[in-house]
Amino acid sequence: MHAVTFVLIIVLVQPYEFDFTSAALAGINLTLLQSWLPLNGTTLSFNGLSWSISAEMAFYAVFPVLARSRHFYLWYAALAALAFSIVLTMQIANPAQGSGVWGLNPISVILQHPAVRCIEFATGMLAWRLHDRLRASSTIAWTVAELAAVAVVAAFLLTSHMIEACLHSVDLLRRWYSQAGGMFSFALAIATFAHGRGAISAGLRWRPLVLLGKISFSTYMIHEIVIRAAMKYGLPGLIGVRGSVALILAAVYILSYLLWALVETRAQRALMTRRRHSLLIPSPA
Repeated sequence: MHAVTFVLIIVLVQPYEFDFTSAALAGINLTLLQSWLPLNGTTLSFNGLSWSISAEMAFYAVFPVLARSRHFYLWYAALAALAFSIVLTMQIANPAQGSGVWGLNPISVILQHPAVRCIEFATGMLAWRLHDRLRASSTIAWTVAELAAVAVVAAFLLTSHMIEACLHSVDLLRRWYSQAGGMFSFALAIATFAHGRGAISAGLRWRPLVLLGKISFSTYMIHEIVIRAAMKYGLPGLIGVRGSVALILAAVYILSYLLWALVETRAQRALMTRRRHSLLIPSPA
């Protein structure tokens, strides 16, 4: 998916010149190292949203260590201290944004760097541990738990703007909170809804919603490309804002489905088949 959207962004939106800088950026982007380099031209290069899977690749590299460790909570505390110390250091030092493609971008340090976002991944593992301990005997009890989880998320959404306003004088800390402040609220919701035993979960099993969930990664990877292409070719000026919104939404979801069906699921099937064969076929003595 990353490779396909990399090609699409070049073809549809942003042709690059064949020079050293664009070749270096392409190499960094294709190898998913862009989130490790919080520079003006690297982190959000090409399909900018791929910064997140760059960070995720780093998380999954350390996942086996965290999953098998008997000291998970110590690891969690260490990752939290690492993330918070980087954010606070950047806020106190408040470095100026560098110039040019290779200049330091302080905002990218706190919003995209794996060392800062790692605490959210670890909180997801914490959610799994909570999920494994949640017990309820009836649909009513699970429905109450789901409603409570929704209320916690709603409380975060309702108070986040107020807290961000209080942090207006510490801009980098405010920006970090705007992105990561809801991690515990959403982790609780995920741990609860993953059981799928309440009345709200029953409604979420509606087939169209399930399909939207299946294609959601493709939607994430393609939506910015569609929007940027529409803006580049002046779609709002041709058919108006409302027509543009409708056409963009239609294009995003049609392309999401096609990418999911033709790229994502086929790649998954190929990888799983290959793994199955490697498990079944004995190694030579």
